Amino acid sequence: MSVSVTCSCGHMLEAADDQAGKTVLCPQCGLVVTVPSNGLIVRPIVLPRAPSWTAIGALAFGIISMVLWSFEPALALIAAGIGLLLGAAALVHVRRSNSRLRGYRLAVGGIAVAILSIVLVGPAVDRIKEVSASVD
Repeated sequence: MSVSVTCSCGHMLEAADDQAGKTVLCPQCGLVVTVPSNGLIVRPIVLPRAPSWTAIGALAFGIISMVLWSFEPALALIAAGIGLLLGAAALVHVRRSNSRLRGYRLAVGGIAVAILSIVLVGPAVDRIKEVSASVD
C-alpha cells in the first residue's frame, strides 16, 4: 500500500508505507516533501466549562437568607451561614479546577448577599418589626 503526497509545486507523489513520517525529494522540482503518517490524527476535545453547583448554591442560600428574615430570623442566620460556607468552598473549588469550572463571580455574589443579609437586612427587618409593634 502507498501514501499519496502532493508537493507544493503540484506534483503528486506516491510513497511506500514504510516511509511515513520521513522526507522524500520531489522528482519534479527537487523540494523536500514530508510523507504523512497513516496514523490517526488525534485532536484534543475542548469541553465547555461547567458551572460550579457549589457557587450556585451559595448564591441561592444568600438570597434565601434575605427572604427568611421577615419570617424566621433564626433560619435566616442558618441559611446565611450555609451560603457563606458554600461560597468559600466554591471559591476554592473553582480556583483548583484549572479552568474546568466557572462560577467565581457566583461564589463571590453568594458571599456578598449572605453578608448583606446578616449585616443590613436582618437588623432593618428587626427594626421595622419593633416600630410596627410600638405603633400598635
